Amino acid sequence: MNGGNDDGAGVLLAAAGTRVPDGLAGELAALGHAVGSLEAPPARPVAGVLAAAPGGLEAAEGILRDWRLRGLAAVCLAEGGDAAFLSALADLRPAALLTLPVSRPVLAVALDGAASQCGEDVGERLAVLKSLMDAAVNPIYVQDTAGHYIGVNRAFAAFLGVTIESAQGLTAAAIFSDEVGDYLAERDQEILAQGGVQQFEVALEDASGRERHLVFHRARFEDAGGIPQGIVGVATDVTDSKRVEKDLRDEQEVLRRILAGIRAGIFIIDPRTQVVEDVNPMAEELCGRAREELVGKRCGDIVWTDPEGRPLPTCSVLAERNILNEEMRLTRPDGRILPVIKTVVTAKRRGDLRLFEIVFDVSERKALERQLAVAQKLESIGELAAGIAHEINTPTQYIGDNLHFLSTAFDGVSKALAKVEAVARRLAEGGGAAAALAAIEAARVEADVDFLLDEAPRALEQSVEGVARVTAIVSAMKKFSHPGGEEKTAVDLNAAVENTVTVAKNEWKYTSDVILELDRTLPPVYCHPGDFNQVILNILVNAAHAVAEKVKGTTDKGRIVIRTEADGAAFKLSVADSGIGISAENRRKIFDPFFTTKEVGKGTGQGLAITHNIVVTKHGGSIDFESEPGKGSTFVVRVPFGSPPPARSAPGELS
Repeated sequence: MNGGNDDGAGVLLAAAGTRVPDGLAGELAALGHAVGSLEAPPARPVAGVLAAAPGGLEAAEGILRDWRLRGLAAVCLAEGGDAAFLSALADLRPAALLTLPVSRPVLAVALDGAASQCGEDVGERLAVLKSLMDAAVNPIYVQDTAGHYIGVNRAFAAFLGVTIESAQGLTAAAIFSDEVGDYLAERDQEILAQGGVQQFEVALEDASGRERHLVFHRARFEDAGGIPQGIVGVATDVTDSKRVEKDLRDEQEVLRRILAGIRAGIFIIDPRTQVVEDVNPMAEELCGRAREELVGKRCGDIVWTDPEGRPLPTCSVLAERNILNEEMRLTRPDGRILPVIKTVVTAKRRGDLRLFEIVFDVSERKALERQLAVAQKLESIGELAAGIAHEINTPTQYIGDNLHFLSTAFDGVSKALAKVEAVARRLAEGGGAAAALAAIEAARVEADVDFLLDEAPRALEQSVEGVARVTAIVSAMKKFSHPGGEEKTAVDLNAAVENTVTVAKNEWKYTSDVILELDRTLPPVYCHPGDFNQVILNILVNAAHAVAEKVKGTTDKGRIVIRTEADGAAFKLSVADSGIGISAENRRKIFDPFFTTKEVGKGTGQGLAITHNIVVTKHGGSIDFESEPGKGSTFVVRVPFGSPPPARSAPGELS
């Protein structure tokens, strides 16, 4: 350090517990050093001279610590004090410790010695830093302002597939692709200009050609004057963690799709606050609410009831036990009630205990169960009706045949009686037997022969007509109750309509006139006969009840018009009634299970739900309606005419 300095290097002067001795700055300047203070340091300080008195020991410790961290060689000048004070200063480990006054040659030797010791300290520190860098598992590097690597650790060299020595002087553009090199050069200019800490992620190829994702943390380093000298960076290989994150996302997506596929609604609830933390899209669909309307709200805002409609306990009670496949009812804001199966389990989510409610909509299953129950009931009724019809049919045939015989016999007897009476009158008149004529006339009056001859044929005719009607009803019952097979068969739906109207006559005959407008040219429809009989019956009975409600308490009768026609490739059945109609608030719920506007005991809310399922699901058709309150409703059913099912191969026959 002896001699002049023209590169801005200089010495810091400071004092602790005293002031800087007079002439000290001049002595340092005479030795060729640029001199500055803590408030106005030289451009590039390399050493410091501290004057310390006994009262400034604590301040001296802070100044020396700061200089040591900055790599400055420190010379301490003690002003007075005893041996204890000098020992305390020596414990602060300055490069040189002198007592005032001090001569220029002694000061020069002390500064040169301090500089030499500082160089050795810096070398030791650099060796320690290099060892630390090499011990690090993350790639670490140092660049100059031109982007040349001036220092790399073993991890970085291994990543590049080069030696530490061969990496010196290379740039990113020389090692990586042009695209990566240009990107890193742009980021170099950013941090050199702006300073601070820089973080970014980039995909690179390692020495084996595998793509690796690295996250860089970089900072600019400067000289003592604050001028940027380069960049130090640490890279973290996040390839494996990104792969794990991707696998986790993929698994979450698979789980999400599975839950969506099985249509499971998921509610995640904090049992302590009873607040809904998260829901999946299916839960939104089940509740009829958006996610924003559910998350953050108390779970009690969701209305759960048991199958009988009794309110269920809150989720705080559910936290005490797991629930497995319990049947419940979920009430939506629009008033619809969904039958559901709920399972509730407790598990930890992000370290905290949570309730997981897993909910399945079982409306379709319930509809199938209801349809099966009704089908089984109808099948039983059908079998009973068929048996009764068969039993009624035999005596009815006897009665009918006997009535036909009696009608014919009475006609013959009456004719024979007329002839006998004529002969008897002629004989009595010819013989002048006035008494005989009087006896004949008295016998006629007593037997009321004229009345019998007039009314008996009518009675027999009406009896024959009544037996014919009984026969028609029995025939209709037999046809209606025939369930058909599992496969669709060709059915004359006009005949089905007529049979159903006959069977259900008791539902409509007192309140309605049924008018049939049937297209007799329609081809048969391939359908399930028993199911379609049920469709016609349900719609007809509903129409009859709607008309009965309107004409109740009057002698008026309403109208039900049943029309069949072709609608393109579909069979179209329309049933129009002059009943009370359907209110606007009930129209969207008309096909919902359990929904009915009829009084208790008269409606179950299943008829139109079953009808909708038969028409839409089983036959691929549609059912719609138009209604005007107070004037009536028209239900329209469309089903494709269909075609015969493919013929089955005979046993052993190759198809």
